[in-house]
Amino acid sequence: LFKSGIFCDLAEKNTMNLPDLYDPSLKYFYPLVGIVIWIIFYLGVERSLIFIPKKVPQLAIDHFIPFKPWTIWIYQATGPFVLLAYILTTGSSTLNSLLFAFPALVIGSAFCFFFFPTTIPRDIYPIPESADRWTKWNFEKLRAVDKPVNCVPSMHVSLTILFAGLFYESKQHYFPYFAVFGLAIIIST
Repeated sequence: LFKSGIFCDLAEKNTMNLPDLYDPSLKYFYPLVGIVIWIIFYLGVERSLIFIPKKVPQLAIDHFIPFKPWTIWIYQATGPFVLLAYILTTGSSTLNSLLFAFPALVIGSAFCFFFFPTTIPRDIYPIPESADRWTKWNFEKLRAVDKPVNCVPSMHVSLTILFAGLFYESKQHYFPYFAVFGLAIIIST
């Protein structure tokens, strides 16, 4: 699909050269900048909403997927997943593309979060008493920091796809691991 057909044709017709901003000596500084961008545009937007969030409708499939508290550990693995994918990525052109793709993804999502806020009521997903104490503690801390807004589009899913995709063409030997781990994050979301 990507190497032939419509995507290849579109890519050839719409090529764009990005300015070369990547500096290899700053490779380990860029994640700090990324964290600041994420804090400003994710946590900042959820704390400054001016529109009333609309409830995300529950679909039929949502009623068939049980709430499993232990999946929070997979969900919260998104940060380490993104960081590991970044560290394993080589090639100045790929890393340069990330300097544009990451902020574009976060800022684009923040635009949706701000102007089209959504929510999922947490009362439909109570933490069961049967959950172990560390999982309960983890949920309590997450829910204290992360408000139940910014549901669509899912930043976890978007970042997971972006960073797993780094290995689709380069370092393909990593791709199956990141694809499976990424799929687990997506399902846990």
